[in-house]
Amino acid sequence: MQLKKYLLVVNYTDIEAKLQRLDTEYNNSILDPDLPIFYSKLAVIEFSGWMEDSVDSIVYDYIDNHIVDPIVKHNIKKNVKGNFGFNYYSNLFKVFTSVLGVDTWENIEDKLKPQNLVNLVNVTSTFTGIRNKAAHSSIVVTATFSSPSTTIAAYNKVKPAMMIIENEIASL
Repeated sequence: MQLKKYLLVVNYTDIEAKLQRLDTEYNNSILDPDLPIFYSKLAVIEFSGWMEDSVDSIVYDYIDNHIVDPIVKHNIKKNVKGNFGFNYYSNLFKVFTSVLGVDTWENIEDKLKPQNLVNLVNVTSTFTGIRNKAAHSSIVVTATFSSPSTTIAAYNKVKPAMMIIENEIASL
């Protein structure tokens, strides 16, 4: 699928480089009992933060370019800022529909291939729990984290949907 070129706000290159570096460091430190777990946890937290920041950037860019009244703009941004997390139904759907409207969001969802939407829903659902575990536990408790390559695979599953979503919202 060919995407139209708009001024986009999500940095895909930076997160890819960070996750790849964490995977390399993970593989280079496999003999250390703690470092691989640190790299795995950090990959999860970086990916999760990227998802939240990316959605916020897409939505804030839309608000800045479409909402004129500064009071309305402030209140909408305040609602977006108060939405923590990146689970599809609890967070992403809620933010996108509250800012764009349900009809516009449904039209954007229709532009996604069904598998891209399924991947987005599944990865955000799965990684919400993984992120919470990574952020709220010590290394002693989390000795079973998957390698950063698992997080890279998850990123690669959501990237097509995120790019289409960003492009469609930028074109509004």
